[in-house]
Amino acid sequence: PVAAPADPPADAPGHRRNLAQQQLQRGQLEQALQTIAGVLQDEPEDGFTHGMLAEVLTQGLNLGPEAAAVYRQLADSQPDRPILEAFVAHARRQEHRKDRFLGPESAWFVQTLADLDGALQRAPVEQLYELHLARRSLFSLIRQHDQARFAGLAAHALAPQRLQGRFSAMSDAVAAGDLRTVRTGCLA
Repeated sequence: PVAAPADPPADAPGHRRNLAQQQLQRGQLEQALQTIAGVLQDEPEDGFTHGMLAEVLTQGLNLGPEAAAVYRQLADSQPDRPILEAFVAHARRQEHRKDRFLGPESAWFVQTLADLDGALQRAPVEQLYELHLARRSLFSLIRQHDQARFAGLAAHALAPQRLQGRFSAMSDAVAAGDLRTVRTGCLA
């Protein structure tokens, strides 16, 4: 028998991000807020976690426009930190996620995309990943799926990431032709 790969430690930022997503899905907003705060303490520049924070604020406290305004004010006060535009984009996305008339012509979308593109021009390479993910998220919201895929591919090209845990082990086993491990993984 082949042992399943070990799960990441429970306090790893990736594990806590996954936990926060699960808590959001279940509507456990207070717990999600605490988990997100812990992740942001270790990784204050993580745009994905700021996106979840914007979602918690929008869902739980009805702070859609207010959350976006706070992120906008933060970005305006620190123009030397282009990554803040990713936070603004995530908050704006949450603010407008239930709009009935979404499209690329929406004024908020045009402005947010222009701000992101400007940030991409001046950002250091280590911040490009988060900015591309923010672009992907925006295009996904307005159902421009090809543009979303291109932005996602641009992010992936900067930081290729494998699927987590058992999925990666299964992919490796399939590639190696190790049917016993594949069978064990499927049963697990």
